Amino acid sequence: LSQLASCHYSNGNLEAAIGLQEQCAAIERTSLPVRRSELCTALSNLGTYYYEKGRLHEAIETLEECLMAERSFLPQNHPAIGSTLWNLGNAYEEGKNVAKATELFQECLSIRENSLPATHSGVIAVLKA
Repeated sequence: LSQLASCHYSNGNLEAAIGLQEQCAAIERTSLPVRRSELCTALSNLGTYYYEKGRLHEAIETLEECLMAERSFLPQNHPAIGSTLWNLGNAYEEGKNVAKATELFQECLSIRENSLPATHSGVIAVLKA
């Protein structure tokens, strides 16, 4: 489902992508045992799709759930956590919560500076934000 959602997203069909990714996330939430990595991917994609569609409240909720799941099994300086913080920061910034966005961007920068080379595009992007 996630790959199909990605195809719809790439073709600009966000509604279809959201519907499929919601199904994928629901399946991953109930999988036993929970496949945390797959759940995080589904939540991250869904949060991105919500953001792109302007559904900021849903994007923030979904990305917060993703961040909580990532922090439950990844090292705290893992680049995936940094990426989720970046996406979440963008959603908060778009929603005019600049203080929260700044906090998330600072945490993202700290992770990226400690886990990526200084010349990595992920570090540079945060420094420019």
